Amino acid sequence: MNQIELFFDQSFPKNTYHHVLQLFLNKRRHRISEHTVARIFYNLYPIGEDLNNPVITVLTRDWIKKYIDELWLHYAPDTMRTKIGDIRQFFKWCKKKKHLSKNVAKHVKPIRRRRQRRTKAVPEADIKKLIDHLAEQIRHLVYRDIFGILQINSEAQWSDSEVKVLRDLFITAFLYETGARAGELSKLGSRAMNQAPQMNTNAYLITVVGKTNDRDYIFTNHTAELWRIWQQVRPQERPEFEIIGWAKSHPHAKIKTNGISQMLVRRCQEIEIRPFRAHALRHAKVRRSRRIVGLEITSQLVDHSHIDTTRGYANIDDDELAAAAIKTGIQYDIWK
Repeated sequence: MNQIELFFDQSFPKNTYHHVLQLFLNKRRHRISEHTVARIFYNLYPIGEDLNNPVITVLTRDWIKKYIDELWLHYAPDTMRTKIGDIRQFFKWCKKKKHLSKNVAKHVKPIRRRRQRRTKAVPEADIKKLIDHLAEQIRHLVYRDIFGILQINSEAQWSDSEVKVLRDLFITAFLYETGARAGELSKLGSRAMNQAPQMNTNAYLITVVGKTNDRDYIFTNHTAELWRIWQQVRPQERPEFEIIGWAKSHPHAKIKTNGISQMLVRRCQEIEIRPFRAHALRHAKVRRSRRIVGLEITSQLVDHSHIDTTRGYANIDDDELAAAAIKTGIQYDIWK
């Protein structure tokens, strides 16, 4: 029997802190999850423990303030947010049910969730590690000729898993370079893609069906090379879609938006990096482009309808803040 079950089975003297807490939790335990009951219990039970379960009227505003000040020495803001929220909720209920004449936690201000500074973008090092991981698995199947053009090794036989590796590499490269959404790549038709890399150039324009209208994206010759190889080894089923999915128990079909994200998560797990989904690559495109070419051109690269949308994607992350702190910190050796 765990601590929470023991608590509910005990009989406490009437009007003591733990007796009132028991009443409070019993009113809620059938309407909320076991996880929430446990959280509230562990946030509120220690108050009675600290005071040896006194009559609840002993608790004062000053004691609650001192207790919370001490909690701040041991817990992070995210943890304190729930602790303070539960304390406020409990003592408000105590006043309402007349266990206390006044709400002794009324003065305790809730901690508002501040806007997250960290961007949703995946670190560039992780993207490179994933691309290298996929490329390494099929490196023996391709080579560059004397003109530097990527070719298929005619003597090599592609297994089903290797074809999927190439597909996943193309997906990752396309999303990384264009910042396109997974849903847009999912709906990309073969005809549109066939027309894009016809010119012998270093960058190619592709028009895709976007969330609200058509979107224009640009990718480089690195992604175009992968596409040309993909065209030669891809399964012939569902030729109208550029990207298809398949498995032993499922026929070839247009790959689903969530299927692209699930693929990325699975590939990340293979190399033990923090998993990310497809939209994180769009954020990474914005963050990377903002640093190199500025916000206005970045907005056009990802085809945002308004620059304010791009600005929302381009949050300053912790790495940039750390670099800024170093640049603006002490620039000399204190001991010299």
